[in-house]
Amino acid sequence: MAILVTGCVGYIGSHSVMAFHQACYEVFVHDYLVFCDHCLLEGVIINKLIMVYTSDRSLISLLFNDYQIEAVMHFVAYAYVGESV
Repeated sequence: MAILVTGCVGYIGSHSVMAFHQACYEVFVHDYLVFCDHCLLEGVIINKLIMVYTSDRSLISLLFNDYQIEAVMHFVAYAYVGESV
């Protein structure tokens, strides 16, 4: 099963990626790396890091067609609460 995890370098996203990988899922990750701590994914095997805005419908459609993604875990948000509101 192919899973797309958005917001993969955040705390929750990175731990989800690790759990899916340990459960032998094919994991694709998406993050635009605006605020990130790259070490959160250090040592985690991922199939592909996709750096597109989630609002870019044409590229997201291509992503789903090319990789046959069956599930999405969506954790995209700005790092600071005030910016996310």
